[in-house]
Amino acid sequence: FDFSVSSSWGFYYAYELAASINAEIVVVNMYLPASEATHSLEKLQANSPKRKIEILAHLKAATQYPEAKNKGVKVSYDIGYGEKEAIATYAKHQDIDLIVMGTTGNDKGVNRLLGSNTSMVIETAACPVLAIPNGTTFGSVQNIAYATNFDSKDIESITQLGKIAKATNSTLHCIHVNLFNEGTEAKKHAEFEAELKANLEGLPIVFNTWSAHKVEDGLEIFCRVNEIDILAMLTHNRSTWNKLFGEHSVTKSMAMRNKLPLLAFHE
Repeated sequence: FDFSVSSSWGFYYAYELAASINAEIVVVNMYLPASEATHSLEKLQANSPKRKIEILAHLKAATQYPEAKNKGVKVSYDIGYGEKEAIATYAKHQDIDLIVMGTTGNDKGVNRLLGSNTSMVIETAACPVLAIPNGTTFGSVQNIAYATNFDSKDIESITQLGKIAKATNSTLHCIHVNLFNEGTEAKKHAEFEAELKANLEGLPIVFNTWSAHKVEDGLEIFCRVNEIDILAMLTHNRSTWNKLFGEHSVTKSMAMRNKLPLLAFHE
């Protein structure tokens, strides 16, 4: 939480999500003023107790929940010392199950979709990261889409999502986009579906293929037509990440305009 509008959207989405699954929230602010950037971590921790207390008070004031809407979610606060790339390290050391971040969309390429800090955390975090576009409000999840290139490494993530879909009584759509200029991949699709079904143990899933000139266009249309609530993917290598969210991606339009949360798993 960095006191931006986007981080507020992320917090309130996280609060409603936590209420729905009986989870707890840790609100974290990474503190390292530019004037102190050359100081050692130990010196910052020793000399900044007053500022830490001030930031804690600001965090509580900026994440208030109306009494009438309070759902009793346990919320704790922590001040981390370091640059914002330390978020992933903090989450690993604290055994965090899910990082929730608001998106900004101010930079180039993938960062225009997610914001530089969020995209960096997605690439480095060991746990899943849920990116929340500005304006997104939490509602009942009925349809989850998982974008796949028929990689066997997707199976673990899809299996996890299948369990979530079963627990929330929602539908999981496993979606692959065929590029118009490359033809279809029917054989690979059939083999992947068979391998996945062998690991699903009856979990609910629907297999889909779509065709488009660009992967991003196909995903955008598929998610809109099927009223997808969350789009998920596995960031298992840089080439796949670039293919889906690279410099020429229009997925940012889908995520930002349609207010579609992005759930990123890391290999």
